Amino acid sequence: MANGCKRKLIEVAMPLEAISTASVREKSKLHGHPSTLHIWWARRPLAACRAVLFAQLVDDPSNFPERFPTKDEVDAERQRLFGIIRELVVWENSFDERLLKIAREEIRQSCGKVCPKVHDPFSGGGAIPIEAQRLGLSAAGSDLNPVAVLIGKSAVEFPLRFADRTPAHPGTGERFAYRNAEGLAEDVRFYGKLALERASASIGRLYPKAELPPDLGGVRPMPSLGSGHEPSLRPTQLSAVQVCRSRRLSYCAQNLGAKHGYSLISTGRRRRFGSVSAEAEQERRLRKHVMERKPDTGRASGASCREQRLLQTMSRRSERERG
Repeated sequence: MANGCKRKLIEVAMPLEAISTASVREKSKLHGHPSTLHIWWARRPLAACRAVLFAQLVDDPSNFPERFPTKDEVDAERQRLFGIIRELVVWENSFDERLLKIAREEIRQSCGKVCPKVHDPFSGGGAIPIEAQRLGLSAAGSDLNPVAVLIGKSAVEFPLRFADRTPAHPGTGERFAYRNAEGLAEDVRFYGKLALERASASIGRLYPKAELPPDLGGVRPMPSLGSGHEPSLRPTQLSAVQVCRSRRLSYCAQNLGAKHGYSLISTGRRRRFGSVSAEAEQERRLRKHVMERKPDTGRASGASCREQRLLQTMSRRSERERG
């Protein structure tokens, strides 16, 4: 112990392999994980945040030579703390009250029975406040992005504020006892379903009930935000939906569509994902557009160089397909 300051466990050693394994495994959890609440960039794994918070607050055994006089005893106590961390980082143990009680007691003993307050000035997806709250600490978070603030309130503040309360929606049934945020969750499900039903009645006609192959997600085709195109009302014709203008993403769409009988249609700056029959229709429309244009810059056909090259490319492709 240098200058009378106790070293924390994180300053000496940590079971990094177990933490890394749990963090990677956590990405496959789709039910009950806060990441399903809203997409957020650079979301920190909950397992890593939980382990770091615990190791930052718990004293290393080398601080107590009177309790652990030999190196073997220090190593044994350190391994005991490692065992707590290895259990803590497992996603299935996130709500194990027995394990969480042990972890909270270790933190209280190392902090003189007074747990510190945790504040994350750039909380983002709220991983650190969530895990601090799970370990029995008073947590607060802030962020400049209003989306991050809403995520933090939904994941940290609202469940605590409405804990152990009955739902507010009508028709709660005969159940009167609600534990933790169960009442809030029931309200979210009820009013979320109500909002979905009203939205479907208002704009449901824009989202046809088309069944997609399982490897494509098996969901309805949805328009991309900001695309400026409404989805086609005919489920079998996807040529009216603009995918993107990014060359890299367009190549990805082209490779995926080739497996299912679709191809990427490119006209000028626009790239669209359509069927092979739609491509022939696109060529016909382009030819008609070129022939109807008034001649300019001395070209008899009135077509620009780009349109001429595009027509030649499409014609050669059509000949290869017919051949």
